[in-house]
Amino acid sequence: FGIIIANVNFQEDFNLKTAATNGKNIFYNPEFVERLTDNEKTFLFAHEVCHIAFEHMYREKNKDHNTWNYATDAVINALLQKDGLTLIKGGIDEPGAEKYDAEEMYEKCLKEGKKAEPQSHNLWGDNLRQKEKQEKEQQPKDFKTKGEKEVFEENKKERKKQLDNLRKQMA
Repeated sequence: FGIIIANVNFQEDFNLKTAATNGKNIFYNPEFVERLTDNEKTFLFAHEVCHIAFEHMYREKNKDHNTWNYATDAVINALLQKDGLTLIKGGIDEPGAEKYDAEEMYEKCLKEGKKAEPQSHNLWGDNLRQKEKQEKEQQPKDFKTKGEKEVFEENKKERKKQLDNLRKQMA
């Protein structure tokens, strides 16, 4: 996630309701962000970074966009909450979503008829996928073989390992 954060561009966009990503940039409405607490701001930007890290815009192929968006938001939000971050009021809060990968949640949402608002993540269009296909092929392949659950668990183990090493060094 650190590599993504170090390389992503943050851009103001007053036309957005909240925030969005095209896989390379994070766009946000500064008026919306200004109304958030610091914890909610952390959640918002972590949420968008997760969309990039998990390559959600590329994994959408042959899926209903609004259902896919709901599913990916549900999984991300559940994982971030499980990690101790504060969900923004009005965010998708799907109990148990942290137990699913995005594709599994998508199938569940299809059966239950759950979809995001039509304008959500409208930056994920076909033009974006075609335009950035070459960039995608140059990105690390870890997220192609692992789901969100596994990556979050590995990240948690790595953070614990780093903390343990830091404690040993300080002792």
